[in-house]
Amino acid sequence: MSQLLQRPGKLALTIGLLLPLMAGCTTSQAVDRTSYSTTAVQASFSEAQLDSLLAPVALYPDTVLSHVLIASTYPLEVVEADRWARNNTRYKGDDAVNAVDNREWDPSVKALVAFPDILRRMSEDLDWTQQLGDAFLADEERVMDSVQKLRNRAYASGHLDKVEHVR
Repeated sequence: MSQLLQRPGKLALTIGLLLPLMAGCTTSQAVDRTSYSTTAVQASFSEAQLDSLLAPVALYPDTVLSHVLIASTYPLEVVEADRWARNNTRYKGDDAVNAVDNREWDPSVKALVAFPDILRRMSEDLDWTQQLGDAFLADEERVMDSVQKLRNRAYASGHLDKVEHVR
């Protein structure tokens, strides 16, 4: 380093070469979350695998399902929220959501504290949660098509005929 300081031209060259690399490191971290492609998810998840990933959540109401899918892209926050929910069982529903308002979690994760059983499932099976999040980030449309297909199968098989609150 002292040799670099003695030769200003070399220092400028070194800094000029390192700055783009350093900027690239921070940029790639930010972009990493959205750098999936449709072909990547198609290659990594067959239709059957995607159906299997989504089967546990496909029949949730759309609002809950959307929170689950988005929250699955934040697995660490899901674990933190699950721990919070286990330690704060006195809060239920909207009270739980209001109690975590000051947390720096994604809004979808905050919304799921009203559903501690869902959070627990997501937290206890991080591989599934991570895969669900990866599939959702890679190809939201394909994920939603799979959900619709699973819902249609459930309706067609008659399993939902006796469910009281389904329209």
